[in-house]
Amino acid sequence: MSALLRPEAALWVVSADHVDRWARSAAAGDVLVYAHGADLPRLAGAVRVRELAVRGIVHPYWRRAENGEFDFLARLLKAAPPREARCWLGADARALLDYLREQCRVGDAMPTGAAIAMDLGLRGEGQANNLLHRLKRQGVIDWRLAGGGPEPSRRVLARMEIAA
Repeated sequence: MSALLRPEAALWVVSADHVDRWARSAAAGDVLVYAHGADLPRLAGAVRVRELAVRGIVHPYWRRAENGEFDFLARLLKAAPPREARCWLGADARALLDYLREQCRVGDAMPTGAAIAMDLGLRGEGQANNLLHRLKRQGVIDWRLAGGGPEPSRRVLARMEIAA
């Protein structure tokens, strides 16, 4: 019987979400035990620790535990920044971000959803507004509402990430 199939051999790995929450909330020097077993599997939590190690955010290491098994640990070197928006932006959102960079600066009124849809060839105003809200949720852009009264409120660009 293989060592990996022994019933007494415990194997567990924390989730990638757990690793992300820990990396954002822990202080430098804190340690997370993210897996335990005879070997480190390629599951989401372990893969996420490797990604953070490549970015210089954590230092992964292991220590021997009981029964020839290992604890796999990660020491936080520096606080993890929010995940890069670049990896989650689709082609439409990327095109919208490039369009906003050309059309307005911080403090300027943003184009309406209808104008964005027409200029970028999107399906409609709803798709443009959904893309704007996705960029806002991911922290790439932010706006405040201005106007009101007899005029409709307009979005005014408050912040735009340069590196996104």
